[in-house]
Amino acid sequence: MTVGADVPETPGDGDGTATRAVIAMLIAGLGSLRLLLPFAPDRLFDVDPASVAGPFPAVGSAGSLLLDAMLVLLAGIGLATASRRRGVDRPMLVLLLLPLPVVVWHGWSDQLDAWRGFDWFAAVAAGVALAHLVRTPAIRRAVLAIVLAAIAANVVRGLHQVFVEHPDTVAFFDANRDAIFAARGWVADSPAALIYERRLRQPEAIGWIGFSNVLSGLLAAGGVLAIGLLVTARKLGDGEHRGAGGPVMLGVAGTGCLLLVGLNGSKGAIAASAVGVLGLLLLLGPLRETFLRRSGAWLIAVGALAFAAIVLRGLLPEDFAGDRSLLFRWHYLQGGFAMFLEHPWLGVGPDGFQNAYLSMRPIRSPESVASAHSVVVDWLASLGVSGIGWLLVAGLIVLRRDSSGSDGDDADVALGAPLAIAAGLMALIVVILQAWVEGPLLGDGLAVRVAATLAAVITGVAAWSVSSRLADGFVRGVAVAAAGVLVAQSQIEMLLWQPGSLVACWALLACSGGAVGRRSETGASSRGTRSLVIPVVFAVVAGVMAIGGLRDALATAEAGRSISALHRTPADDRPPPSAADRREAAESLVVDLVERGGWNDPRRVRGAITLFMTTGLDADRRRAATIAGAWSDARPGVASAATHASVLEAIAIASSDPSDERNAVFAIERVIEFDPYDASWRLRLAERLAALGRCDEAIVAVDEAIRLDATQDLDPLAQFGPEQGRRVDAIRSACGSSVE
Repeated sequence: MTVGADVPETPGDGDGTATRAVIAMLIAGLGSLRLLLPFAPDRLFDVDPASVAGPFPAVGSAGSLLLDAMLVLLAGIGLATASRRRGVDRPMLVLLLLPLPVVVWHGWSDQLDAWRGFDWFAAVAAGVALAHLVRTPAIRRAVLAIVLAAIAANVVRGLHQVFVEHPDTVAFFDANRDAIFAARGWVADSPAALIYERRLRQPEAIGWIGFSNVLSGLLAAGGVLAIGLLVTARKLGDGEHRGAGGPVMLGVAGTGCLLLVGLNGSKGAIAASAVGVLGLLLLLGPLRETFLRRSGAWLIAVGALAFAAIVLRGLLPEDFAGDRSLLFRWHYLQGGFAMFLEHPWLGVGPDGFQNAYLSMRPIRSPESVASAHSVVVDWLASLGVSGIGWLLVAGLIVLRRDSSGSDGDDADVALGAPLAIAAGLMALIVVILQAWVEGPLLGDGLAVRVAATLAAVITGVAAWSVSSRLADGFVRGVAVAAAGVLVAQSQIEMLLWQPGSLVACWALLACSGGAVGRRSETGASSRGTRSLVIPVVFAVVAGVMAIGGLRDALATAEAGRSISALHRTPADDRPPPSAADRREAAESLVVDLVERGGWNDPRRVRGAITLFMTTGLDADRRRAATIAGAWSDARPGVASAATHASVLEAIAIASSDPSDERNAVFAIERVIEFDPYDASWRLRLAERLAALGRCDEAIVAVDEAIRLDATQDLDPLAQFGPEQGRRVDAIRSACGSSVE
């Protein structure tokens, strides 16, 4: 007997419960798939295409958009099926759609804005749909089981990364250190080289997500979820199946999650884990009823306190407690709020934060970041006032359950066997997609895939089995504790920004709350009309996303054909690509992408410029300068201006023509307008001024570079190293005699 069960489990689908369950499992499964596949917005030009065997093995922006289109379509169908029984939460639906026009507006002219913006929308839509579907207790358990299964797979992958891949990587680096730096054009003691080496030597687990702190946040939530279900079942269960494998597997999964959090050393995730443990203590203590009744308010308070902690850190002295992490996040908040104040209505775009941050960051900030590391500021800065809509959606999801109570009149359904079958099919699909995306692997790679898949299936079934012994109120309480981890962590990390983690976070948030709806008072006809309108609207949105994905896929395919002849493997006997090969590929990219309106995709533009620059010929460098200049005029900002300036600087260094030096000076000065606190650009300006004999100005620029460099002492590796010191000395030596 299930202790405290809300309703008896009765098979059948007379009320559509089984249908809703299947749709929910598809949404959760498709979202969790993102946790099990690598994603990269630029598969073609992440590295020099002549140094690799082919595109980077990951799902690109086109594949991401197509997956998101499927997710939106499923969300629409899920909302339609849920509305037939209990109605749809209209305020939640309106707020979900509120930022959509802004996303479309930004995405229409920039492919990266489209990729990230629609990714956010799809995740929120999935969360809204699941909030309606989990009103059936069995569905809540199924969704939690699927999400926990995907997290467990990343535990296996993460442990292999820490204990096998990382030592091998460090050993390879130590044996080839000089060659690796030379291939990147770095001097061994340069800041770029030192930062690279610092990151490489950190034994971090990144799973398939690619970011250790993001993975740590999910692992912390997964650990709280697994251990929470186990402990709750042990304390409240009736004693049946105490020795079964389900509790054991949950204990192993939870321990593995928290172990990796500790190995990654993520202070934010460790603190967030404590929040989750507090939630479990409230659930199992004398305040249980209050906690369950006020869980939404508790989650909002957790998020508010985490956000307030950053603000408070910003008001304290810089050297307080030796902390840097929270201080840097205070810098991100300052820059993000500045963006919002300057662009309050439309924001800077879903992918525009980094470009804008360099112009608006505090002078003491040593970092260039793509996110505010706070979901509140990210959405305000990126989407303007419409971003408030998604914040309110999250608030409604966690609060609605309190006001609506349990869906006791929804017949629960016995989903044990279907869940097992679905888990097996999902595992098979994941293995096939992993092999397709990453390529067939042998040895350790294959073993990791097999072990991760088995861990996912076993953990998912265990979570279903153990949670089925608990009343829905307790299952939801454990989900609240796990969601508390994510709510806290999302104020200091990119959990609700990074594509890999988005849907899983919203799924856990949905399982911690729910949605309310009102049965139609006008009869079946009205319900039918409403249930038809919702999927049609979502199908249109999904169609727009699919068109964008197909457009991106076609452009990527064209670009791939342009550079396919450049690819080389280490065992390739062919000579390296010639200048003519690189030029031909670059010209093809220019024709296919730039001259056909490719300014909306900076990845391809940068690829063409890089190929022209690596031929070593002056004519090709000047061709690159023309393209970079046109890009900078069409898309003004730090990225395009810096590319243009770097090309002109290279031309000036290779040339003795004063006009080339003057062009480089003008271009560098434009970069400084966009990025006023970057000391390195001041130093580069000084070098070009010195080459022109404008020594007074060069010394002023050097002095300003040194002054700005001194402001970056919060991260010594972001400051000038010996290489920059030698460049400063060279300028002073060349100009010192002419300056008093």
